[in-house]
Amino acid sequence: MAEHSVGLRGSAALLAAIPALLGFYPADSIVVVMLDQEGDSMTVGAVARCDLPADADRTEALYAAIAAMCRRKRVRAVVLVLIDSAAQPPTMPAAGATGRQHRQLASGLERALGSDGPEVLNVFVINAIRHLSPWWSLSDPRQRGLLDDPAAAEMTAVRVYTGEQIFLCRDHVATLLIPDPARSEEIRNLLPAIETGVHEKWIAGGGPEDPTVYRRAAIREILAAIDTLNTGREITSRQIARGAIFLRDRAIRDCLFTFGGGVRAEAARRWWILLTRTVPGADRAEVAV
Repeated sequence: MAEHSVGLRGSAALLAAIPALLGFYPADSIVVVMLDQEGDSMTVGAVARCDLPADADRTEALYAAIAAMCRRKRVRAVVLVLIDSAAQPPTMPAAGATGRQHRQLASGLERALGSDGPEVLNVFVINAIRHLSPWWSLSDPRQRGLLDDPAAAEMTAVRVYTGEQIFLCRDHVATLLIPDPARSEEIRNLLPAIETGVHEKWIAGGGPEDPTVYRRAAIREILAAIDTLNTGREITSRQIARGAIFLRDRAIRDCLFTFGGGVRAEAARRWWILLTRTVPGADRAEVAV
């Protein structure tokens, strides 16, 4: 899951920006782009992705997580992008079977969001995120075209300018996330004592009745760790363990997604990668989301 706050001009610009929004070129994927209202225009917020084809349980879990995030963040609308190497434009004879599957996926997202949830603004299908690949809309047959060069997209230029990488495929990203067993074991041993101290601070900060003080302190501490990375220095295993515990609070985790851009972007990315490689057990699954 990635998060940004950027404006994009039209469907073609949104599709060309997908590699920059995710950090890699996705293939055979379900991509959900969440849109926030800013004045009279919509901006891109969080972006979620899972593999396609996906079994029913995995797709349902993705849609349920997206629906929950949309409720928490009061998302106004979403765009569904289906990247399917088997997809054929509607004018082609073989388009029928995959077209039905795509419509079922779109209906599943609408059911998960519910009648009071954000609107599914559009559903796009494309067979590859590649220059000149044909794309089309299931929501409006009049919307179709050939993909602009993602490498020349405005959002790509922004990422490159801020020093962020865009990988050619998801496997390249996965190599960054290979676990560090030795450090993971060190952090596992630190967690029990740190959990106790953090819980005491949580109670002192208002506990479940008013967690605002605790959350603000936690976010300040995480930002201090990110700023340390931004100077080229390393952070300690204790700082990593405390960060993992703070991320158990969904409100804190969601707030940190806002650092997908800006001067902290690259250091924030390194912080997330470091935690994903070193945090043990269920906490790693929470970080890796």
